[in-house]
Amino acid sequence: MKTTLDKIALLLTLWVVTVGGYAVYVNPEPRVQCLLGIGVLGVAWALRQICSRYADTNAAMMEARRSITQSIVFVGLMLSEGWFVALGWVADSGEFRMRASQFLAGAMVIVFANVIPKKAVTSRRLATLLRANGRALFLGGLGYALAWLLLPLAYANEVALSALLLAFAYVFARIVFCVVDKNRSVPPAGSA
Repeated sequence: MKTTLDKIALLLTLWVVTVGGYAVYVNPEPRVQCLLGIGVLGVAWALRQICSRYADTNAAMMEARRSITQSIVFVGLMLSEGWFVALGWVADSGEFRMRASQFLAGAMVIVFANVIPKKAVTSRRLATLLRANGRALFLGGLGYALAWLLLPLAYANEVALSALLLAFAYVFARIVFCVVDKNRSVPPAGSA
């Protein structure tokens, strides 16, 4: 376990296995779903270990290992949300499931937006583009997640989608600008 993300993934996996086992013990009805969720995490950890063997010599395997670890974290969070309901720790309402899953979707956009500017590129123009697009998607994902978390359900969907669509429209416009006019410099993206 080298990074904080690895430790979080391990803790979430232990949490999911423990709570899933308890959920099966208390309520045998969702047994197949619990075992399937635990099995998916087991397969993900096996794939991560395979990538770890070659990560020292292959940069693509190192990136794959990091992506798999992020996936383990998100699967753990999604399974936890479902098991809170299965165990009766949270009322079985459609509102909780909707808010929790959409909040996690916004968080996933934030994580992916954080990765975009860190791609190794040689062109200063492309690096500026990636940095600006990463910021825009980060803000769009943050708006999406916070809208689902804080706003009433009647408005949450429209506001969340608007925030995300504005971010995607900005990213699309920046990409089109760079592709159409390759000779001009990239518009300023703020301080580096």
